[in-house]
Amino acid sequence: MVGVAQSDSATSASGKRWQVARCTVAACGVPASRSQGAFLYGDLWNFWYKGLPEETVQFNSTVSDLGSDVMKPAVLGDEYDIVIVADGGWSTLRADYFDSAMPEYAGYQVWRFRVESKDVPGFRAYGEYNNGHLHTILLPVVMDDGRDFIMGGTAIACHESETMKPKGGANRQDTFESSMGESRSIRHTGNGPTSDGPIEVPTREWSSEFYRKMFGHIDGGELCRVMEAAARVGKISPMPQYEFASSKVVNGRVVLLGDAAHMASPRTAAGAHTAVLDAMALFEAFDSAIATMGASTQRSDFNAVIDHALRIYNGPALQRANELFRRSLEVSAAVCAPGWKRRRQ
Repeated sequence: MVGVAQSDSATSASGKRWQVARCTVAACGVPASRSQGAFLYGDLWNFWYKGLPEETVQFNSTVSDLGSDVMKPAVLGDEYDIVIVADGGWSTLRADYFDSAMPEYAGYQVWRFRVESKDVPGFRAYGEYNNGHLHTILLPVVMDDGRDFIMGGTAIACHESETMKPKGGANRQDTFESSMGESRSIRHTGNGPTSDGPIEVPTREWSSEFYRKMFGHIDGGELCRVMEAAARVGKISPMPQYEFASSKVVNGRVVLLGDAAHMASPRTAAGAHTAVLDAMALFEAFDSAIATMGASTQRSDFNAVIDHALRIYNGPALQRANELFRRSLEVSAAVCAPGWKRRRQ
């Protein structure tokens, strides 16, 4: 949740921070750019956050509403010129101010695994593999604290009743995660045929055995070394996939951004990138509005700049959300069960 109030120095300060961010965020020592897909989005957001003045961000506050006037949105009693809702795909505010629709189950979940590279010495078999039935992918991930990881995942079609649906307000990464040390039973609260029965969360041993059966023939079992290391000292977690595109992203002075506006399969490799494009487009919309209308400090003029900027932002943002949604449907079709039907096509 971001609330923005007028500041005489906001235009020049934010502009300078933006130029610095665009020029110095690097991947492996090379300046990052839009063409690289902004895959280091965690580092990118962290870089921008560190450029904010202290106490700009207030943590540990639950925002349950924005008031009754979208032209004068309020956060925790304080009125702002504009409020950006970026509370994830399971946004608790979206239904009240934008779209009552919820993300729809895509027909499969991804079993993710992650382990430090040092625990799989000599591994180089990065890439995407297909055994004829299942896909798996293994990628190098560089953390901003200097650690190197191997991250992977396997998409497995299953009924929604076999998954744990995220709660309202959950972040994309806040789906059910087990330590995988023991087999555990959890009660599903959905509406599927097994909603009253337990779901067995696989053990580390089960995960390794399954992966070896599916992909053990590839590269002399090299892929299995990663899964076995993840089962031993890393992390394995199921992540049910959901897809969504909001029918509205601007309502008065309230803006929907990122996963709150669109959710897509990680197979698109574009979900986080689209969120970054949203943020960049919102900045550029204000930059354009200020250049066109002037950066007057008069309240009436400032309000006109805001409204003009949001008009610039609205159309392309909706287009990005819908294009991402369509792309997600395309890539999900390859891993869903035959005959899988969605409510929205």
